[in-house]
Amino acid sequence: AVVSTQSTGTDKYARITYEEICTDPNSSIRRAYDLIRQPVPQRVISWFRNHTHASSTSAENDKMGLERNAKLTAMRWKEELPKNFVCAIERSCKQLIDYLNLEYTCIHSPPPT
Repeated sequence: AVVSTQSTGTDKYARITYEEICTDPNSSIRRAYDLIRQPVPQRVISWFRNHTHASSTSAENDKMGLERNAKLTAMRWKEELPKNFVCAIERSCKQLIDYLNLEYTCIHSPPPT
């Protein structure tokens, strides 16, 4: 997620990854609201807590539901997809991964193309 605002003719932004929102939603939300110099409404914090920290097993099994334990699911794709598939994605997306300074899942970063 990228938050942007205009300030004296210059774009400002905060890079907040999905994984950051899942593992530490309060800090991520506060960073976004700090950027626009606004207090975080309690309803926003409550919404994120309710939708990212579900504890019921039905929430985990409901693939189309709005509630889930985000900490558990944020990185699940890395465990469930075959390693060669993840590495193929990383090779295809190497430019973007490098540009965004993201970490590679494969043991070694993909060879240059």
